[in-house]
Amino acid sequence: MNRRAALRLSGAALASSVVSACAQKRSAASLVLPQPPRRFAPVRASADRVIRQVAGLRPFRASGFLVRGEPLGAKLLVHNYGHGGGGITLSWGTAMLAVEETQRAKTNRFAVVGCGAVGLASARLLQRRGGEVTIYTINIPYCVDTGTPNNIVANFSPAVPSIGPGTIVMIKASNTNTGPTTININGLGPRPVFAIGGTPGMPFMPSDIITGDVLIVTYDGTQFWIVPNPALNHSTTINCANNADVDLAFKALARKRIQPAATVTIKLAAGIFNKITTFHSDADRIVLEGTMLAANPVVASFARTGSSSSARALDSANNIAMLRARYGTELKITNAELVAAHNGIRHTGPGYITIRNILVTGDNINANGLGAGITAQGARLQGCSFWGLGGHAIFTSNSGGILAYDTFVCSQAGGAGVWCTTGGSIILYDSGVFGGAADGVGCTTGASVWLYRNCYVQCNANMGGYANVGGCLWMGSYAVLTSNGAFDAYGYGNSTLLTSASATVGNPSPPVNAVGNYDSVNSAGG
Repeated sequence: MNRRAALRLSGAALASSVVSACAQKRSAASLVLPQPPRRFAPVRASADRVIRQVAGLRPFRASGFLVRGEPLGAKLLVHNYGHGGGGITLSWGTAMLAVEETQRAKTNRFAVVGCGAVGLASARLLQRRGGEVTIYTINIPYCVDTGTPNNIVANFSPAVPSIGPGTIVMIKASNTNTGPTTININGLGPRPVFAIGGTPGMPFMPSDIITGDVLIVTYDGTQFWIVPNPALNHSTTINCANNADVDLAFKALARKRIQPAATVTIKLAAGIFNKITTFHSDADRIVLEGTMLAANPVVASFARTGSSSSARALDSANNIAMLRARYGTELKITNAELVAAHNGIRHTGPGYITIRNILVTGDNINANGLGAGITAQGARLQGCSFWGLGGHAIFTSNSGGILAYDTFVCSQAGGAGVWCTTGGSIILYDSGVFGGAADGVGCTTGASVWLYRNCYVQCNANMGGYANVGGCLWMGSYAVLTSNGAFDAYGYGNSTLLTSASATVGNPSPPVNAVGNYDSVNSAGG
């Protein structure tokens, strides 16, 4: 038998033995009896069954880890925590950020508190830069708050016998704070809590502590300090007695993100205020609200006897007396302030802030149409009134938008009561513009004014409604434009008047369903 034949024979024998063995194994397996399923007692796992925690606490911040330097007396304290379970992964990168923060300290001696991955990486990087480094490790006491909102009670076991400058503890919050807050450790007495990065005058804001937050609390000998939660998750009211309080409120709110279900009301006391500027990235959830002395005015509350100068002067005196009897909060803007600042209320941020129940007044002298009672790229006006302003009362431009409900303009001394330009849009519901020295409402350069549902424009010296250079004036359901000095509605220069079938427009130009005044059109049924 040659070599090749021997290999064939041995291969066939090997294959036969493998098949045979497999067959034997299948036969043996078929004789094994099925085992009954094993039954285990259910695990009863819940937070209230935890006896104590001795390891594994990894502070986590939903908004991300924190690296920030903070002056602490003559020293610089650099925070670097909140990594959750990602400490090893993030250690070298966040340590580099922390080391860069130390360059402000002007020292070559450093203390690193904690010897985890982040602490060791920070220490090593400081050494590489020639620093003298000491690592301190401590067992930070931890407990769960048993107090009430704004009053944290921390009963540590074993008890913390005393607190002094530099004391650090960890507390899991059981409540969301609604205002200034204290911490009482093992009955040693309540001390106030301040937010790192807080605003002087308003150092602690609602929702700086939110239920479930694990707080690293540092005591400086007078008060406790925490890194605040950036979210504001419940509705709150901030009371303001004067303009300084308003400025402080918006400055303090700048570090908070107002959650969709929350509303912040900036409540103005009764009294005289001056120019107010508002800004917040969540302005849709902010209300700037005045104090009312009586019910808001309605159309029938206003004197409207005619468009002549004598009639408007008499109406003006009656209307301001009526308004001041109803509004407790008055924002007074002189012509000098109006010309210098160009506005009484100015919303400079994104979103539509709500402005409610405020009376805005002027000198009742023409300021050559400069400035406005309110200027905004986005605002909702509810129950506001404007009287005697030397410029426009309500103004927007550059594709901005203002919605006004139950809002009234009267005795406008200069400019239009409502004016928008360059693609802006102003929409009025159940509102009115009366007795102005010029036009009632107007728009130009691709802008539009929309009069919805029972809007009245009456007794203005010139035009009731005016659209110019591609502007659009829409006179919707039950709008009333009558008794104005020149035309009740006027379109000029390729502009559009849209007149609803239920609207009352005394003297329009061009007439309804006609073209005129340099290609302007008045379309019925708009």
